[in-house]
Amino acid sequence: MKVALVMAVYNGEEYLQETLNSILSQTYQPLEIILVNDGSTDSTTEILNAITDQRVKIIHLEVNKGVANGLNVGISQTEAEWIAIHDADDLSLPQRIEEQVNYLKANSDVVAVGSFIQCIAGGDLSDGQRAHMLSNERYKNSILSWEKIKEELFKGCPITHGSLLMSKDAFLQAGRYDPQYKIASDYEFFTRLAAVGPVEIVPKVLYKYRISPNSLSNSNVLETSKEFLLSSTKFIRKHCFLGKKGEPVVVVHGTKAGCIAFTKIMQKEGIFHPRINLFLNGRKDMSKSYELYQQGKIDAFIILSNAPVENQLINYLSDKGLQLNKDYFTLWSAL
Repeated sequence: MKVALVMAVYNGEEYLQETLNSILSQTYQPLEIILVNDGSTDSTTEILNAITDQRVKIIHLEVNKGVANGLNVGISQTEAEWIAIHDADDLSLPQRIEEQVNYLKANSDVVAVGSFIQCIAGGDLSDGQRAHMLSNERYKNSILSWEKIKEELFKGCPITHGSLLMSKDAFLQAGRYDPQYKIASDYEFFTRLAAVGPVEIVPKVLYKYRISPNSLSNSNVLETSKEFLLSSTKFIRKHCFLGKKGEPVVVVHGTKAGCIAFTKIMQKEGIFHPRINLFLNGRKDMSKSYELYQQGKIDAFIILSNAPVENQLINYLSDKGLQLNKDYFTLWSAL
């Protein structure tokens, strides 16, 4: 089973050599390594050009076009049957790909596999960022089955993208990465990949995921939230309201900023017709919207994280017999 490891990097000089050492130390053979320099302006070019390992192919792009485009370019340059993804500031344990290949050989129906992760700090993190880092690690390492992955997919990416090893056929069926997404391209692609076939996780820590205070997702929370809401609502619209004509009507519950952002995206993209309700008065407000739902005037509830009385709303809808990921959806939002 030939595997190609593909990585796109832009101005990654700080951690690049450490990342490359972890890649070059992989025990699995045959392994092709394709590194795409996405128009870097720092010393990334020099670091890559110093590599002498014959397994490595380096592609230098003149203009930075984003990680989605870089990965598409890299994957297009290999005939390998399986593609391993790697982020430019993360680390793989030496046996990562070997363990994942062994898992795939034992589970022939699986089209892609990730792994448990260890989160590591990149730079000085605040106490809140460190708490988030540990929470993220616990969450990702709690996903143990394909059924759980499908359930969690409505509200976030349950597999760390850089730990992914996937069939190239499945990649092509899913439709490649979408360069429209500059931050959430991994999640948006994963929603399409998961529609191709089962994706599972090797329940071992094989990948070290670096959390940096200046990462794109951390430094641009607004755009991260917008891209996530766009990709997640497209996924829900396609898979849960396939036979619905027109825009399904949803009650969106979140913070004021979250609801406004959600509404603007829906107005622009025409995915859902949103009705904002902050449910500040608790069950009284909820009961009014539930009556509209019973009358068929509302198709579903969208609950954005950090929303006021979020748990109260979830419990209320659950008590009424409504089903998660069918009648109501909980989506990640930092707004």
